[in-house]
Amino acid sequence: MVSVDPCRAGFAVSADSWLRVRPGTDGPLALGLLRLMFEYGGVDREFLRRWTNAALLVRDDTRDFLRGADLGLPEKECYLAWHSARGAVPYDPATRRFAADVAALELERSVMVPGSDGPIPCRPALAHLRASFAPWTPERVGAVTGIEADKIREAAHMLSDSGSVAYYCWSGVGQHRDATQIDRAIALLTVLKGRHDAPGGNVAYTKVPSLSMNGLDLLTPEMLASALGRVERPLGPPSTGWVRGVDVWRAVHDEKPYKVRGLMSFGANPAVS
Repeated sequence: MVSVDPCRAGFAVSADSWLRVRPGTDGPLALGLLRLMFEYGGVDREFLRRWTNAALLVRDDTRDFLRGADLGLPEKECYLAWHSARGAVPYDPATRRFAADVAALELERSVMVPGSDGPIPCRPALAHLRASFAPWTPERVGAVTGIEADKIREAAHMLSDSGSVAYYCWSGVGQHRDATQIDRAIALLTVLKGRHDAPGGNVAYTKVPSLSMNGLDLLTPEMLASALGRVERPLGPPSTGWVRGVDVWRAVHDEKPYKVRGLMSFGANPAVS
């Protein structure tokens, strides 16, 4: 058990590794652990190819995912990955399958994809992820978090050598302006192991069928398009009806992307009109 906590209380008391993190620096710690997991070989690349977007190509010029329209394909909105023998191959989100053997999908190599308007330089999503945490050496992470570099290496070895990894975090991470990205970075520690929804990992239990309480299906496409932060983070909180505090502040203070006329707060989920 690895416990990340400023105080030696609760799980930290009996943990195999207690990382006494400086409050608010969980993000850099997660990035540093991700970097070391690749160094120590604690990554399931087959799982990444098969079940994540790690192999999907990202354009170097726009930083957007490569789409079928960029190559003049009939499936304009499909995502693509690079197959070592077949070149660009599409991904079907309906069947969750690639149109090729996933074992030959590139995960990190830069490629030039023949586009409808000329060659397009691309890299897989995993290459961008690795670039994001490459600067976070144990020494740099230690300087920011207050944790000794050797303790960070020790925890990374435990995660890499373990057959399965599961995680739990709540208010300590959630009550931060970068909570979404921090939680994503922490979740990646388990995803890299390939143990999501598997014994020993975080399991997604079958839920009782119920109607959504958000009512997003009642909104028109035009109304959804105006949701604060939806353009910048289409896969983030705005996609499920949540609004980040910083987006509300920007709309009120800078009137961007538009002026907020009213604000009603229901717990942690503000409704903006």
